[in-house]
Amino acid sequence: VTVRKEKTNVAHTRSCNQQSIPERLKNLKRSMTRTQCPFCRQYITTDVTTKAGSAAYIVCLISILFCCIAGCCVIPFCMDRCKDVVHKCPKCRSHIKTCKKL
Repeated sequence: VTVRKEKTNVAHTRSCNQQSIPERLKNLKRSMTRTQCPFCRQYITTDVTTKAGSAAYIVCLISILFCCIAGCCVIPFCMDRCKDVVHKCPKCRSHIKTCKKL
């Protein structure tokens, strides 16, 4: 019976920590940010990468519909301003947050 109580307490602690993660990470910017990794608990500066998100696809579709001249519709996929930003921990390589453009 005591073993089950210990497991319940560990599960409760994990769920409480997971609920507080979004509150601490709400203010991540679109650039490298100093924060605490919610997975390894180390204080780190996040690694930032970009990936094509909904904003890039929407701009591409709009350019196809109105003025696609010589492949201009692929320009949003080359511009970081149109992409989503992905923050990762450099120590444990865990995904921390994705800052979406839209």
